[in-house]
Amino acid sequence: MFRLLNLCSSFVRRSAKRFINMTDGITDPGNNNILQSFSDATAGRSLQTYYLMAATKSGGVDYIISRASGHSEPTDLSTGDTAEFDFDMTINKATIFQGIGTIDFTFGLAVGSGSSSSVVVFTVIHYDGSTETTIGTATSATKSASVPTDWVSKLKVDITRQLFGIGHILRVTAALTNTGVLQTVLYVDADTAGKELILHMPVVNLE
Repeated sequence: MFRLLNLCSSFVRRSAKRFINMTDGITDPGNNNILQSFSDATAGRSLQTYYLMAATKSGGVDYIISRASGHSEPTDLSTGDTAEFDFDMTINKATIFQGIGTIDFTFGLAVGSGSSSSVVVFTVIHYDGSTETTIGTATSATKSASVPTDWVSKLKVDITRQLFGIGHILRVTAALTNTGVLQTVLYVDADTAGKELILHMPVVNLE
């Protein structure tokens, strides 16, 4: 009986993987009751690391998401009022995200002196080419200072289950809000320790 159960379990694992490959990520097996139980309880989840960076190009700046760290240009984003920055990555392998992730970042107040406050809001988005769907948000504490100051921070982000098919976009919007004389600064230098902007995304494993 024990051997029979092991054989059945092995068959389910192989079948689940074949199902994912055949659909190329168009259908979320997690919406099937049997496979949802298998993927969540048996396969578990892991965290994948993504680096949010900036890359200067002719005529502007691209804000990108990469699995590998590297130098950013510029190395920080700033505003004296409010500003939003969209970081994008095209998914090349069907992936299901769900669970608790984290965002590691350093932000602060810079340039000049005078009473000021700063807050950063991160929004994690699934974009299929036509529709944006928010799957998680995280907001920093509001920080205040009267001289240039940096704060190293970590936020938890609860990611709603979402299938990213091949060609879909993983997008993270960073919204900066500044009040006062100084400027709000968000660092995006993946090549400098303590100045990285890192997203750890929970992935549903079907292994």
